[in-house]
Amino acid sequence: MDIALGDLNAPDFKITPANEAAIRRSTADGIFGNHPDRVRYYFGNLEPRRLTWSRGRDVTLSPRQNGGPVNALFEAYIEVDGKPLLEGPDGWLRKVTFRERHGSN
Repeated sequence: MDIALGDLNAPDFKITPANEAAIRRSTADGIFGNHPDRVRYYFGNLEPRRLTWSRGRDVTLSPRQNGGPVNALFEAYIEVDGKPLLEGPDGWLRKVTFRERHGSN
């Protein structure tokens, strides 16, 4: 499921000049706003431009982690000296970057 795309089609989603261009790129057809049918669709479905990142919850890794089951793998799971290291100022920092590609290659 992609709950973020569902949120883009919820009636109370706020569009601002700062986020509108990114929102248009986030949808396959550039359409967003009050579309309850799309909110329902994206709770449990993916469009062809998306991929499955992980399945399931309460995951046990291989090799097995020392910490408890991992809720979901939408972010990294890191252990240091057998203890989970959390994201944040005293842990690890996630940096996501992208480059927009134009053309067919």
